[in-house]
Amino acid sequence: MKTRGLLTWGLIPLLVSCTSIMTVQLPEFDDQITFHDGTDQYFDNGSLKRCRLSDTVLIQGYSCTNWLHLNENGYLRQCETTVDIPRSGFTIPAGSMLFFYDELPLKEHFINFSGPVIINGIACKGGGKISTAFYESGSLSCCFPEQDIVIQGFPCKSSLTKPVYFYPDGRIQSLTLSEDFQRDGDTFRKGETIGISETGKISRVI
Repeated sequence: MKTRGLLTWGLIPLLVSCTSIMTVQLPEFDDQITFHDGTDQYFDNGSLKRCRLSDTVLIQGYSCTNWLHLNENGYLRQCETTVDIPRSGFTIPAGSMLFFYDELPLKEHFINFSGPVIINGIACKGGGKISTAFYESGSLSCCFPEQDIVIQGFPCKSSLTKPVYFYPDGRIQSLTLSEDFQRDGDTFRKGETIGISETGKISRVI
């Protein structure tokens, strides 16, 4: 038995001298965690902070692989999923990186999709470090459209640096124009970023 900080976990080293693999059974996990020795880090209270998994493991309902990050309360903070995960109106594809709200256990805040994902009729970019954000309710907060697209009457430009933002109720909040746009006698030029107030007023974003 190993004791770290305030918690006694029952760490079970397996074949450490041959393979540098550690197996840990922790009470907050659904299964044993097997990770590469030397990749584990801990919070001051003794709880596991991060490690590089050596095998797929089911953690709090998520099938995880590669690097695992937890918060001080033992909940997932970041993980890479190995299976598709259905959500309301879309599916998170396997190989996506999930980032959770620290203060809201198991609520996904940002997702780096492994490929394009259609949400509310919008093909959101995936791959690499491109993040799609979600509100605490699970509704879409912002994304990077895969291609130029008209959303709620606004011509939105596809970009790697300027996402489209939405209000919690799904209405568009700000975007970069893919073409000139006119509304109520005002003309907004292609490439300009505009914001839409909750009352529908349009303004340029500097």
